[in-house]
Amino acid sequence: MENEKELSMHIESEKIMVASSENSIARDQSTSSHANATNKIIHGEIGCQCINATNILSSLTDRSCTITTSSGQHNGILLTVNGPCVEYDYGSNVCLPHDMMVDPYCGQMSSSSSNIISERCNRRWCYVNAMECMGASSERVYRSNNFPAGSGVELYYSSSTCGSSASDLEDSQPQQNLGGESLKAITAAFNIVPWNYKRNSNGDIPVVPGEEYYNNTIPYEGVHIDYVKSLQQISNGDFDLDFVHGSRASLRIYQGAPGNAAVQDVVDGLVDIVIGPIWITGDRLKRTSFSMPIQYDRTVLVIPRPGIRRSYAEETSKVLDPFTMGVWLLLVGMIAVTAVLSVWFSNKR
Repeated sequence: MENEKELSMHIESEKIMVASSENSIARDQSTSSHANATNKIIHGEIGCQCINATNILSSLTDRSCTITTSSGQHNGILLTVNGPCVEYDYGSNVCLPHDMMVDPYCGQMSSSSSNIISERCNRRWCYVNAMECMGASSERVYRSNNFPAGSGVELYYSSSTCGSSASDLEDSQPQQNLGGESLKAITAAFNIVPWNYKRNSNGDIPVVPGEEYYNNTIPYEGVHIDYVKSLQQISNGDFDLDFVHGSRASLRIYQGAPGNAAVQDVVDGLVDIVIGPIWITGDRLKRTSFSMPIQYDRTVLVIPRPGIRRSYAEETSKVLDPFTMGVWLLLVGMIAVTAVLSVWFSNKR
């Protein structure tokens, strides 16, 4: 009996030791999982972690701005033409809702009790190494709208690596790139109904506009005008359009070519944008850039289909095809005159 009790106690002791060991392993695994989850929340998913973009942003001296805080003033960088002015470590190292802290739109939404803050404002994200993420992870990566292709700056961001929604671009509030910039807009100095036109004092629409074209108080009308105004509304105030007239000097240089005159005003820096049915030609592309076409004008050459003529008269007339009837008559006349002169002079001998 004593031996049986000792054996039972020994078995129970083994069970306790195993249970204690299992609890220790469970605690270690739980701690490790918690650490990994915390690391993802702070620094991003393994294979697509946040990077330090401070050196890149601080090197953009042409975007330099001044940030004023309670401790004083220091330099920052403009994300868009008119701001906001952010710290050099914006978007670096850690996953944060960076837009909530700097985007004016998010600030307006958070201060208003009648509006729901956009998902974009609350979304956590950070700058990442695009090539590393593309090869070592399945996280979605996008190029920063603040530094588009051609800007010389390669910065990419990811929200999904920070645990946010992968549908980064499916947001009703688009990224603002112009920051409420006011753009001077013109149309070419011609009226094309229904695309763009101005009415004169009689309410008529002349083909070639007169002095009403130079009167900025008379509004432009037309499909293209409505189109850009719709874009303005969709952008939530990202840009504003100030419709003005083109210069008389450009129209004098390009007489009969109002499209070229309008493009020249853009090249000279007098206006920012031309709106209307302007053909994209090689010469114009050399002088300025164009948006993606919103309208295509197909031009085709139509000729009558040649018929097949098989009549006897048509077949025999092919002998005369090399020359026209006038040429044949000239040749016959020259031969006749030559023969008469030949006989005339031979008889005189």
